Amino acid sequence: MSRTHIGGDAIDRQTMTASLPVSSDTPVKRLAGAMWKFHGEGYRVDLRAMGAGAVSQAVKAVIIARMMASAKGQEIYVVPTFQVDSIGGVERTLIRFFIIVQSIISNVPIPKPVTGVGDV
Repeated sequence: MSRTHIGGDAIDRQTMTASLPVSSDTPVKRLAGAMWKFHGEGYRVDLRAMGAGAVSQAVKAVIIARMMASAKGQEIYVVPTFQVDSIGGVERTLIRFFIIVQSIISNVPIPKPVTGVGDV
């Protein structure tokens, strides 16, 4: 298995997945930038958050990344799931956010509004 840890990030080169841990102290702009960087390198991205503060930071980072994506003609979709892990012998529930980026169809012409009989 080709799994590398960069900081707290787990990069799985076989599945091309970047699992990014999020805490209540995670800088949202840096997290959004990391999400966008890994997406640009062809990785699937998932965020792992435990606790209300961490979930809040993850959501804010997704919002910032969405603004980055829309500037490039893309849209971000999020699939949230629960995951139960044993941490120090205690079961804890994480919220995972799987990030999906898709291109927006931008070449569809926008119809002009009809304002009078001569415009039809």
